[in-house]
Amino acid sequence: MKRAAPLLLALLAAFAFALSRGTETYPARPVDPSSAAPVAPSVSPQVPLELPRDPFQFGVPRPESPLPGPAVVGPPPPEAGPPGLAGAPVRLIGFVQQGGRLRAALVVDGETVLLAVGDLSGGYTVLAADETTGVRLRGPAGEELALEVPE
Repeated sequence: MKRAAPLLLALLAAFAFALSRGTETYPARPVDPSSAAPVAPSVSPQVPLELPRDPFQFGVPRPESPLPGPAVVGPPPPEAGPPGLAGAPVRLIGFVQQGGRLRAALVVDGETVLLAVGDLSGGYTVLAADETTGVRLRGPAGEELALEVPE
């Protein structure tokens, strides 16, 4: 305990010295006018503040003009298929080997069908089918049609 007393006394002296130094006042330094913060100019309350443009619009404003009426749009043109097939009621798509028989893949009145020789669909009967030359058909009126293999 005898050693703690001088240590405690030294700490109290250091604390008292620190407190006494913080209470001294020093004269204020003169303010340099060039380093002072700029003062905002006063704005008269009668003068409205106007922005040079609307920040919510992009680009140059266009003069308002009356909008044109609704555009008249006709029906879309029909899809263009290969030449000469646009109005054809029957066309050859290709060939399929099914059940050991060669069948022609035909579109008859918009429906895709697989027909072998002798089969009938939509009034068309397959008379002959060959993968190199195409298909021969008999139409509903008895006429014969020859359809070539598509490329």
